[in-house]
Amino acid sequence: MNVRTLLKPERLAIASVLVMQLLGTAAEAGFLLLVTRTGLALSVGDKTVGLYGDTTIEVSTALISAGVFVLVRFALGMTAAYSMSRSLGRVALRVRQVMIDAWLDASWPVKQRIAPGRVHQLLCNYSQTAATITSSATRFLAGAASLCVLLATAFAVQPWVTGFATIVVGLLGVLMRPLQTRVKHAVRGASNGLLAYSQTVAEAESMALEIEVLGVRDATSRWMKDAADEAVAGVRTAFLAQSSISPAYQFGAYSVIVALLTVGARFGVDDVGTIGAVLLLMLRSLSYGQSMQSQRGAFLSSQVYLDQLSHELKKWSADPAPIGTDTGVKATGVEARGLSFSYDGRDAALDAIDFDIRTGEVVGVVGPSGSGKSTLAELLLGLRSSGGQLRVDGVVVDEADRQWWSQHVSLVPQNHELLTGTVADNVRFLRPAISNQDVESACIAAGIHDEILSLPDGYDTHLGERGASLSGGQRQRICIARALAGQPRLLVMDEPTSALDAISEAAVLRSIADLRGKVTVVIVTHRPACLDVCDRVLALNNGRLEHFGLVADLRVAAIDGDARRGASRRPLHL
Repeated sequence: MNVRTLLKPERLAIASVLVMQLLGTAAEAGFLLLVTRTGLALSVGDKTVGLYGDTTIEVSTALISAGVFVLVRFALGMTAAYSMSRSLGRVALRVRQVMIDAWLDASWPVKQRIAPGRVHQLLCNYSQTAATITSSATRFLAGAASLCVLLATAFAVQPWVTGFATIVVGLLGVLMRPLQTRVKHAVRGASNGLLAYSQTVAEAESMALEIEVLGVRDATSRWMKDAADEAVAGVRTAFLAQSSISPAYQFGAYSVIVALLTVGARFGVDDVGTIGAVLLLMLRSLSYGQSMQSQRGAFLSSQVYLDQLSHELKKWSADPAPIGTDTGVKATGVEARGLSFSYDGRDAALDAIDFDIRTGEVVGVVGPSGSGKSTLAELLLGLRSSGGQLRVDGVVVDEADRQWWSQHVSLVPQNHELLTGTVADNVRFLRPAISNQDVESACIAAGIHDEILSLPDGYDTHLGERGASLSGGQRQRICIARALAGQPRLLVMDEPTSALDAISEAAVLRSIADLRGKVTVVIVTHRPACLDVCDRVLALNNGRLEHFGLVADLRVAAIDGDARRGASRRPLHL
C-alpha cells in the first residue's frame, strides 16, 4: 500500500475538488480586485471603478459583482469540502477493509506472532493516516492550484512586481525543505514509540489479574519509561510538524511582502490601486503557500505511519492460510499417517504418529506438558500445515475447502472468551444461519439451559462487557454451547471442564457422552473424570504416540511403567 494506491480510486473526486478550487479561487481573485479598486474609488469620491486600462464600471455594479463572487466562492468551497469529506470516509473504510481481510486471510502462525494490541492499534489509529494522507495531498494540490490562479491574476495586474515575488516565494519553499526532513525523522521516531507504548498497555491489560494479586501496581517503571519516551517523541513531532512550519513560513512570507514594497518604492510604482491589488493578491497567495507547507508537513507525518502499516500488511499477506477445494461427502472419522510437526526447525513437537479415530467416537488426548497435545489439536483444526498426512472425513486437512471445513469442525478453547452482547449472540457467534432453536438445543447439550432461563431476559439477557456478569464455569459452558450450535462433525475440546465444579463437570460430561455416535469428539485433558466418557485415549510423550486404546489399558500400562522406571521419566498418563 502506497500513496498512489490510496489516491487512485479517488482520482475523480480529487479532480472535481481541484476544479471547484480553481473556479472558487478565480472568483476570490475577482472579489479581491473589485474590493481593492472600489475602496480606492470611494476614498477619492469617484462614481466609477477602473478595471484594466480604460475599462470602468459603476460602483454599484462593482459591489454587486463582488457579492456574486463571494457567493460563488462560498458555494464552491462548501461543495468541495463535502466531496472531500466523503472521499476521506471512503479511503478510511477501504484501508480498514484491506487490513481486516489481510488479517483474516493470514495463517494461524502469523496471527500468533502479532503482538497484543497491534491489530487494534493499526485498525483504530493507523488506518486514519490513510485519510490524512488523502486529505493532505488533495489540500496541497488545491492550494497549489489556488496559488497559481492568484499569481496569474497578480501577474496580469503588474507583471514584473509579481514575477519578483514569485521567484522569492519559490526560494522560500526550497529553504523549508530541511525542516520538512527533520519532521519526517521525528515522526518515524514517534510512531515507533507509540507502537511500543500501545504494546506495553496491551500486555498490562491482559495481565491485570496478576498485577492485582501480586501487588505490583507500583512497579511500573518500564511502562512509565515507554510512556515518557512516547510523550517526548510526541512533543518533538508536534513542535516540528505542527508548530514550527507555520511560523517559519510566515516569517518568510512577510519578508517577501516587505521586499515587494521595497522594490515598489525603489522603482517608483505610483499606481496606488495597482500596488494595493497586487499586495492583497500576494498576501492571499502567501496564505495558500503557508497552507501548502502545513499540508506537506502533515503528509510527511502520515506517510511514516502508512509505511509501517504497509509493512504489517506485507507480513500478514506473506503467509496466507491454506485455501483448498476438497469437501467430504460423508462422515468417516480421522486418519493420521506419519503425522509430524516442528516449530521453526526445532525438535519435533509430533514425531511421525499414526492413529485412526472412528466417526462418532469420543477420544481423550493426554500427556505431560510439552508432549504435543496442543500441537495435535491445532493440526486437527487445520490451523497449521503438517508433515505426513491427516484426513478428516476422507479429506486431507491441508487441501480442505475452508468454508466447508469451518462448518464441520469446531473448538471449545481453554480460554473461554465471550462477546459483549446477549446469551444468544454469544452462542450464535456471528453465524446468522444458526436459528434460535439451534441455540437452545446447544445450550441444553452444554448443560446451561436452565441457568439461562433463570436470567432476567433469558436468552436475550445482556451479559455485560465480554460476559463479565457470568462466572467462569458459566462462560465455559456457553463456549461449549457455541461449539455445538453449528452441529460440527469433529469437535475438539481443550480442557472443557477445567473451570467447572464437580456438579457442572458431571453435567457437561453427560452432554459429551450424549454426543457419542453423532459427533467425533477429541478431548485434550488432564482431568481423570473426562476420560470416563472416552471410548479410547491417545497418550503422547515427547511428541511420540505411546498408547492409543482403552482407558483402562492406559492406566494399567502407566502403573506398570512407573513401577519399572521409578522417577527417572515423566509419567505416561495425565
